[in-house]
Amino acid sequence: MTRVVEAIDRVVAKAETAVLAFVVGLMVLLAFIEVMLKLAGAGVPQLAQFNRYLVIWVGFLGGAVASYQARHINIDIVTRFIGGEAARRVVALIVNLAALLLTLMFLRVGLSYVGDMIEADKVAFRGRMFGLNIGFRDWWFSLVIPAGLALMSWHFLARLLYAAANHDPGDRSAKAPTAEAIADTEGGAA
Repeated sequence: MTRVVEAIDRVVAKAETAVLAFVVGLMVLLAFIEVMLKLAGAGVPQLAQFNRYLVIWVGFLGGAVASYQARHINIDIVTRFIGGEAARRVVALIVNLAALLLTLMFLRVGLSYVGDMIEADKVAFRGRMFGLNIGFRDWWFSLVIPAGLALMSWHFLARLLYAAANHDPGDRSAKAPTAEAIADTEGGAA
């Protein structure tokens, strides 16, 4: 069962990372276009506003990726002083259960928030696209809040299952190599 959860978790994380990379790339491109347009004397205020919404997307998608990589906000001083595998497993169970419950609670609040925004039906900004005057709704951009929290909840649930099954999913982060590792691969030259 943990192998299936691990496979699903990995696919979800790859999709999150791809969307995150796209959004960050889009932000950079839009910021560049905005600067060029301002220098040409033809600024478009909607670009800056759209980029501000994308910052929220980066925050929630980045939080989901951090949850997958176990780089979310974590107090690991407890695990540093705990000896024994069984005690560390209990701490992992408690920490991941608490994180799961908190993200589920925030997910509920996020869904309520988006529901209120849908009900208010406010227009974030207007823009022309394909010859049409489109009113971009606030709630369209806020959908990332419950989506990001749902993804974080999934990752915490997966980690909880790993801890319960005493399963090590392996290193999930893209850590930079240490100087020693570089020296080993380059034949001793640092």
